Amino acid sequence: DGEPFILCNSDIFSYIDLSQLPPSTEFAHLIGVPNPTHNIDGDFSLKDSKVVVNSNKNDSTWSGVSLINPNIIKNHINAEFPFDIWNTVIKPLTQELKITAHIDESLWIDIGTIERLELARASVKEEN
Repeated sequence: DGEPFILCNSDIFSYIDLSQLPPSTEFAHLIGVPNPTHNIDGDFSLKDSKVVVNSNKNDSTWSGVSLINPNIIKNHINAEFPFDIWNTVIKPLTQELKITAHIDESLWIDIGTIERLELARASVKEEN
């Protein structure tokens, strides 16, 4: 119904606090995390809470958690799959400083590989 929604990648394990997301966004609001060893150059940096993408080194990695205004993807509904929201939708809007973000330093692990899934499992075992 045109209301912003939370987008969360399925290949992450995290304790990110979703209550820190803004109640609404005109475009998108990302949650960044400190750069992990597998993405040391990061995805973006912040300039007064606006997302900027530097061509070399960035301060933060996109956690895969965001608040998305569906208006920014309506022109891509019939896009071919797999659909890359970062390069197709988000990154072009960063050039216009339309994407906001904040950094969350909670536990966050990209579990897209067996090794990182094992790391997440070990982290949970340590806590219990």
